[in-house]
Amino acid sequence: MTYINLKDFDLQIENPIDKDILDLLLKNLQYRYDNPKLKNHPWIVDTNGFFIQLERRTNANGKYVGVYVWNYPDRFGTLPLIGAMVKVYEKEKKIRVIAEEYMNNMDLELKKAIIVLLDRKQFYKKYN
Repeated sequence: MTYINLKDFDLQIENPIDKDILDLLLKNLQYRYDNPKLKNHPWIVDTNGFFIQLERRTNANGKYVGVYVWNYPDRFGTLPLIGAMVKVYEKEKKIRVIAEEYMNNMDLELKKAIIVLLDRKQFYKKYN
């Protein structure tokens, strides 16, 4: 199997997204490529009033990482289920970034919850 470095791929950002969150999503995606034997297994956190899932999967075109927001504090109104997704198209050497509007200029509590989901070590260094 050939090693794939996602830094060699073109990044196609379709919607604005918080830079820290995008960086962590891309790191999770690279981790999937660095560890190809990993099974499709979601990670879930319940923190700061948010119930959020990290979905890392492999399909016919490549791999993807998505953030699903299942539950959140009432003050957020109604949020779409899929907050953000980064998807690799291996043949085209392209990474597509899709994000909902609330993933840019994020509420600090939501950002903290997503950072806990994507990288617990970074969260504790930065916010504790």
